[in-house]
Parts: sequence; C-alpha cells; structure tokens
Amino acid sequence: MTKYNRLRKKLACISAIAFTLASVSDFSAYSAIFGDVTGDGLINASDASMILRKYAQMSTEYSELTQEEKSVFDIDGNGIVNSADASCVLGYYAYIAVGGDNDLKYYLENPHQIPQAIITETATTTTATETTTTTTETTTTTETTTTTTEATTTATETTTVTTTVNPDIYRQAYMKVVDNYVNEDLIEYGYADDDSKYYAGDLSGDGIPELIITHQRVSGTYETNYYVYDGEEYVFERELNDGIKISPSENLIHGTEWEGNEVHYYYSVNRDGSIKLEKQIMYGVYDSSYYVNGSPASANDYYAVQNYYNAFSWKSPQWTEFDDSPYKGSVWKNYYASKANDFYRMKNALGTGESVSFALIYIDDDDIPELWADSYAGGELYTFKNGNMVKIHEWEGARVSSVGYYYKKNNMFTTYSSGGAYNYGMAVWKILSDGTKSRLSTVSCSDGTYYVNGSTVSKSQFDESMQWIYDNFSTISEFSNKNITDFRYDLAYSF
Repeated sequence: MTKYNRLRKKLACISAIAFTLASVSDFSAYSAIFGDVTGDGLINASDASMILRKYAQMSTEYSELTQEEKSVFDIDGNGIVNSADASCVLGYYAYIAVGGDNDLKYYLENPHQIPQAIITETATTTTATETTTTTTETTTTTETTTTTTEATTTATETTTVTTTVNPDIYRQAYMKVVDNYVNEDLIEYGYADDDSKYYAGDLSGDGIPELIITHQRVSGTYETNYYVYDGEEYVFERELNDGIKISPSENLIHGTEWEGNEVHYYYSVNRDGSIKLEKQIMYGVYDSSYYVNGSPASANDYYAVQNYYNAFSWKSPQWTEFDDSPYKGSVWKNYYASKANDFYRMKNALGTGESVSFALIYIDDDDIPELWADSYAGGELYTFKNGNMVKIHEWEGARVSSVGYYYKKNNMFTTYSSGGAYNYGMAVWKILSDGTKSRLSTVSCSDGTYYVNGSTVSKSQFDESMQWIYDNFSTISEFSNKNITDFRYDLAYSF
C-alpha cells in the first residue's frame, strides 16, 4: 500500500471519529462552496465529516436536499449524498497533503492522479546528463559576437524492486493451526464438526493472509478466533464475534451478536495484521435504548455510526469447511492418521497423553514409511503391506523391548531391553514381505558377562557387534518429537 493510500486510511479514521462527536446543527451551507462545505476556505477532513453528518441526518430524518445543498454536498455529482462523497473529499485532501496542486474538479476527473513523488518507492536511481549547445549570432557594423549557452537536462530512471514470497509458506503455516482444531475434534468426537470452518485472506493489504476460524467448542458453543502471521507461524490475536463480514478494500471486519440485544462490532485491521475495535454500537431490543462504545447515545448517534459503516462494501468470508480427511487418495495415510488418533486417545486415557510422540521412518525398501508411536506407557510399530496396515511390534515401556534403531531401507530394526546398569540387550529384527518380523541376532550383557546370539563372547567382540549397529542404524529418537498435531500435519503435507 502506498503512502498515499495509507494517508487516505488515516484521514478516514479521523473523519469517522469527528463526525460522531459533532452535531448536525453545525452545517452552514450558505457560506460553503463545492467541496468546502464548512466554508473555511479549505478542503480537508472537516468537510468530509460534515458530509457524513449530512448523510446521517438524511438517513434518520428522511429529509431531502435543496438544490443549493446538492451543489455543495454532492461531490461525485450522482444526485445523492453518501459516504462516497466524503471519500472523494478525503481522497483530494490526501492528494493535496502529499504535493498535489490541482483543484477538486480536476482531481475528480482524474481520480488516479497521484503525485509522482510517492507513487513508488525507489530502490535504485540512475542519473544521466545530456548537454545541449545553442549558438546565437549577433551582427553589428564592427564585429560579430557569438554567444554559447549550455543547458543541462537531467533524466532520472527509477527501478522498483519487488520481493515475491511463495504463498505456500503462508498456507503451510495457517493449515497447521487449522489441523490443530481438526485434531481436537477427531480426538474428542472422532470426526470434525460440520459447522467448523476457516477463512484465509489478506485483510491488511500487505499481501499476507490473515486467518479467521469459527469452531464449535466441546461445550457446544461456538468461538471465532483471529490469527496473524508473525514471520514464522500464525499466532492468536483475539476472539471475534459471530456473523462475520469483511471489507478487505477498507481493512475492516464486522461482527454481530444477537443475545437479547443487537450489538455490532467494527474492527480495523492494521498493516501488520493486528486489529483493534473501532466502534461498538448496541440497540436494546427490550427498552429501545441505544449505545455507542458502551455509553448511552441518541438514535441519531447510533444510526450515524451504522450508516457510515454500512456505506462500505461488505461480504461474507469465503469459508472453507474443516476437512477431517486431508489424506484423500492415500489409503496408507488414512490408516496411519486413524491409528495415531486411536493411540493418542488410549494413552491419554492412561494419563500419558503428553508423552505421546510419532515418527514416520523408512525401514523396509518400499516407498511407504513405517509408523512409530511411542509413550511412557509403551508403543507400537506399523507397516503398510498389500493394502493393509500391519502391526510389526509392540512394547510396554522404554526398557521393555522398545524400538530404538532402524536400518533405513534395509528391512531391519532393533529392540532394547534393560534390567539395570549391568543387565541389558538389543535384538536385531528383519521385516518380512507380509509385514511380520523375524529375529536375526541378539547382543546382551548380564552381570558383566557378554553374549552374541546366546553365546558368551569377550568384551571386545561385544563392543564390535554393538558398534556395527551404531554405524549402520539410525536412532528414532532424533525424529520422535512430533506430537499428534505436528504428526498429522507432516502426514498430510510432507509425505
């Protein structure tokens, strides 16, 4: 957004505040001229405010314009007075403020005439100088005088550098938030609520989408939450109201509540995506009372605010319903997602939900990873074979045959068991074609005696066998920091 447009926004806010504070009786059409409705010799935000007050007066009192008033207030010449006329005045005021020097009529005929100095931000400027020589000869009876004048013309070439950001970065970030809500539904209900939905769109004018989510709480009530991008992820900004309408061109959000009273909330969206409550108006249904920003107000004040905002172009957000099957077309992903949710619910019921972690690792030699799920209360290892999910192994805890290492794409993994500092061992397993496992070898220590495949060996032979595992196998722990939310997101978008 250019400095010009930002100034127009600022002036619009000043005008919006001013028109609600002034009374309609301030009008003085007799000393006013076209555009300068206050008659003070200037065209500025005060004139726009007076036009808005006139518009509010006409809306509440159903009055008509005189010909003299039309010549003053009807800026765009369409025969009516509304916020569009005030917008014309604000636009002209902004144009003058940044160096424009044409009159209002010229500006209206050339609405996109913005002073050249602020149209673009200059990244690189190159200056070239051209010299022109003009020769003038003056002849007299005695001598000829030749005068040479050099004129220098400077041409400036402006280069604008535009930085392009891949929109997928934002989508990946806000879908992580959406998936978190979906996970809550799946864990609580087993499906995503039909009325839960989200909207991602640029409301601040900076090219970065903001995120609005409407979601049903466990209690049955609904919440509407607003998120902004902080450079790395989408963070919660504030809770909004129901009945959301948006005006992206004006950087506005409108929310409504209908619980006994009719309440309207008007939020402005800042350049960084943050929002603030501009106006709140309430109509008391039972006692026909009016309020503006929480204070009692007259009907004129109430409708002046409402009519001002109603004049803008509003629309419903283009909502997208929650999708609890983001893995369409991928059978193995659906199996793994369902199993992960079941595993989390089961462990959470045992009080170990916070310890649950998942990993997708390539143990066998096909293109579908294996699913590793772990917690303080044990874990499970799955593969996908012949259109079905197969459990390869299960363990009761970290020291009871838990899966810790795997040989990538070589069909092998290890299990670990421990009974103390001097009693521990590993087993190496192979995944067979049907998804079952077969033990290949064991390495263990029992009270200072070392074994390989059940036979006693020296410490060096034991260390050599262990070192082979360390050299060729990868540890799962480096991938095991995925909670249920991050895991489902990776499953949907990273594989």
